[in-house]
Amino acid sequence: MTEELKGFNELTYAVEDDELLDFSQALYELKGGRVVQRKGWNDKGMWVEMQTRTEQSKMTLSYLYINYPAGGVYPNGARVPWLASQTDLLSNDWRVLPENAGND
Repeated sequence: MTEELKGFNELTYAVEDDELLDFSQALYELKGGRVVQRKGWNDKGMWVEMQTRTEQSKMTLSYLYINYPAGGVYPNGARVPWLASQTDLLSNDWRVLPENAGND
């Protein structure tokens, strides 16, 4: 784990099934290695993950990326870097997906 993400191993929020979070809570969960999505997104299968830097990584900083589901808008799914919109930042409909939900 990278130095800037130490301390995010434990869930701070007692996330229960389908509990909704604000963006700051969702970001904290991302830093802890969990996968999040917005309930209000049109493409229901999308989710966001955080990629942390590793020795093998060409990226020098951690970043967020979005996953599109296979068979959705993009064939075979797709992963692209992601920036939150103002609507995403101000929404209270973020949720943590079950473990392994983002592992395809």
